[in-house]
Amino acid sequence: MERSTRRDCVAIVVAEPVRTLFAHPYFAELIEGITSALIMSSALPVILVADTDFETDLVESHLSRGFASAAILVSLKADNDLPTRLPGHGVPVVVVGRPAPGLSVSFADVDNRRGGAMAVGHLVSQDRRRIATITGDLDMQSGLERLLGYRDGLKAAGMTPKAALEETGGYKADAAYLAMERLLQQSPEIDALFVASDVMTEAAVRALHHANKRVPDDVAVIGFDDSPIARAMHPPLSSIRQPIDAIGHEAARMALALIADPSSPPSSVILQPELVARESTIGADQYR
Repeated sequence: MERSTRRDCVAIVVAEPVRTLFAHPYFAELIEGITSALIMSSALPVILVADTDFETDLVESHLSRGFASAAILVSLKADNDLPTRLPGHGVPVVVVGRPAPGLSVSFADVDNRRGGAMAVGHLVSQDRRRIATITGDLDMQSGLERLLGYRDGLKAAGMTPKAALEETGGYKADAAYLAMERLLQQSPEIDALFVASDVMTEAAVRALHHANKRVPDDVAVIGFDDSPIARAMHPPLSSIRQPIDAIGHEAARMALALIADPSSPPSSVILQPELVARESTIGADQYR
């Protein structure tokens, strides 16, 4: 089949199950940011799911036949090779999130490591000293960077990271609940917690409540994303805000630039996180 040229279509390829795509507020805001920027430039966004090997091969097969003029890849794990496979078919690629080390590709991201350090610094400012973390998926750069930021924050405060204070939640609520239970068993003296996403934080706080731990009196808690979940939780959740909509806009802008000039070298945009302090760390008196 002769390859067609579709300059009006950009594929948004999400490497997650469909249920995650529609359940997680991060993806809703990100895709809204990408699609609004594309539509303003008269480009048509098409959302594709590539969670399994079969789905990934199917996406590659379709895109190789010219069904889109560029691809924006979202939620990639370290072993996902779509960023190298698609350009071989003449499809320019932009990655949302920092790509795996050694991979030369355009990307847009937040400074996850700085965000993790900011979270810990905030907890330290609230006189917390036994600070634990529930990490994201460590096969993803965002999960790894937020963990490294957590460790940076501890070291900056003169504290030594300890394995007993680190548990993996993999960006999944049920795994985060179990991770919180393990942390309480291993280190019942913890007085603060940094969780690498708000979705996981909500589950961790439920586990704390079931263990009769008060937030923030016994354990101060901060999440990451500043999603609608953070504002709806009880108590309202402190969180590291990442500019998800702006990340989507930047990814779309880079994809359109690659369509206009496929020979241009890879570029990157790293946006800055922001601390949003609420009752879960500063208490009701300061929050009001």
